Amino acid sequence: IGGSPAKDLQFACNFCVLYCEQPHGHQGVMPQRMPAGLWHFWDEHSSLWRRDPEITLSEVRSAGAEQRLAAALAEIAWLREQPRGSPEAERRASELALLGLDLTEAVFEDDEGAP
Repeated sequence: IGGSPAKDLQFACNFCVLYCEQPHGHQGVMPQRMPAGLWHFWDEHSSLWRRDPEITLSEVRSAGAEQRLAAALAEIAWLREQPRGSPEAERRASELALLGLDLTEAVFEDDEGAP
């Protein structure tokens, strides 16, 4: 799974964090149509691909701006409850940028309710 940049290279690259052990793209089969049990994920700790029989893929509609904002607000509420320096909190905070929102907007309030 690598998107347009990987497709441009005919998937002869390593842009992904998941791969399917059974080639499917040249047969016109989308990743979400592949059965569970064929997917591997990249394990950063061991620098190895690990097979995970629980991985399944689903097609998800794009979220609108309101949905992304609601997700960001929920994530920020969760982050505020975490201890400073938590590796999981730092990882999740860094992923907020993936929602494509201006996180400097006044919709985000501090603990006292001020923007």
